[in-house]
Amino acid sequence: MNTHVAVLVLAVFIFAERFVFGNLVGSGELDIAESDPDSDDIYTDSPDDCGDKANMDGQIRFQALLQHNLKRTALVLGYVKNGKESAAQNFPQASDMSNLKYDCDLEYSAFDTALMCKSPKKYSFSDVGSNFATHPLTRPASLHNPATKQEIMKWFEDIDEIIEKWWSTATKSDRLVDYKPQEGNEPMIPFLQMANANTTKVGCAYNVCDNSDPPTSSPYVLFVCQYGDERIKIGSPIYKEGSKCSECTGKCVDYGTLCVRNI
Repeated sequence: MNTHVAVLVLAVFIFAERFVFGNLVGSGELDIAESDPDSDDIYTDSPDDCGDKANMDGQIRFQALLQHNLKRTALVLGYVKNGKESAAQNFPQASDMSNLKYDCDLEYSAFDTALMCKSPKKYSFSDVGSNFATHPLTRPASLHNPATKQEIMKWFEDIDEIIEKWWSTATKSDRLVDYKPQEGNEPMIPFLQMANANTTKVGCAYNVCDNSDPPTSSPYVLFVCQYGDERIKIGSPIYKEGSKCSECTGKCVDYGTLCVRNI
């Protein structure tokens, strides 16, 4: 199944699961000693305001975080294909997948990166921590131009597709062996950064770029998401195989799929 379709199906499944789950809890038919009735709030715990250092708004933060955690939930449940081979099997379920929280400091760092207007033609394990996406804009383009702002916001309406492109790199290289990145897995770095269980935070930002002087090419918006704390490394597994949330050292949220650590 296409990973984008799988996540859409998953979103419907989670909605239905929450509806039924809530009814069972309300009727007293289900004991939720290990679940959190307020876990929806944790699942999409993003701030409305990160101050004046960057240019994101609360809705974009919310959607970026939601899409990241939906993808991670799909991995936890074993819905993600491993490698580019047509007969490739799915990744096994994950037992220790962290729930990502939105981090304003990472947003500021992502904005500083976006200000440089440089995105890699190819990803490398020597320089990890950021995922990049670009979209052409109509000239004249500026962060202070209302028409440009409207164009960017229109693009962000499909932020699920932006993040899906990163996630779909899981099928752009040879399969990941023992969950450990190796030389040759560079094409799937965007996926690996999103799927790393030890990563607990994400922050995103954007900038309008036009590197030509005089301008001969189209301006574009550069969107960057940065990840912390632990980043991917060659030879270090991105997660542990096992039943969902079974090795969580904190609290399992979203009804037992992702882990908020050290609560």
